[in-house]
Amino acid sequence: MRFLNRMLCFLVITLLITGCSSQPPTNKFDNSYRIARDREWTSLDLYGKEMYVLAFSDELLTLIADEEKMSLELIKTNWDFLIQGLEQGNFSAIVTSQEPVGRYADQLVFSEVFLQLGSVLVVAQDSNATDIAQMQGKIVTIPQGQEGVTFSNDYPDLITYSYLSIPEALQDVYIGKADGAMIPSIIAFSYCRDIYHGSLKVVTKPMDSLGLRLVAMKKNKFIIDQFNSGLTSLEKSGMYQDLLTKWKLN
Repeated sequence: MRFLNRMLCFLVITLLITGCSSQPPTNKFDNSYRIARDREWTSLDLYGKEMYVLAFSDELLTLIADEEKMSLELIKTNWDFLIQGLEQGNFSAIVTSQEPVGRYADQLVFSEVFLQLGSVLVVAQDSNATDIAQMQGKIVTIPQGQEGVTFSNDYPDLITYSYLSIPEALQDVYIGKADGAMIPSIIAFSYCRDIYHGSLKVVTKPMDSLGLRLVAMKKNKFIIDQFNSGLTSLEKSGMYQDLLTKWKLN
């Protein structure tokens, strides 16, 4: 009987220890964090660059962890469980393209964008345009569904028409049918570097807020502060740009 009692006590203590150790840290003195991300980026269209984005984000997180003396465990989960898992305390933070709007802005804290995914302006190599404002009165092709919406207020003299595919849009700029095209940055750089090298160029930074961020509950704001600090250090040292180049994302 004594033996059974001892065994029961041992099992209870073991379960308590296991349960406690599985929870992510909730104070700034414990620098060991569980970071979740959807390895397939299901909610995003990355135009075949999913593995490049995964490799980039994982390596960036690792470098920032080294910079900030953090210990990270990278967790794979489904895209539709990211926010729920964060709110339930399964993760310390998540990598997501969710933007800080609505209820998310009230409950969560967002890092700086560490990979911009918004659209950029692509023009002919011999164009003098360096900004969308300089395209007033000119023809710019934009993604279907965005015509007359994206720039109608700020640039009323911009002439736009929609395209069905990115190759079609870039070809229109190449042959002179359009003066420019708004193309998702993640694929625009690839086309201008490879197929249209010397013929087309990207002349703006991404012009909307779409991108990847690290997100945590507001009580864990210190995690985001550490991440932002490490990101700034990598940007200043040039390592951030080197990483973008390494994974063909610029």
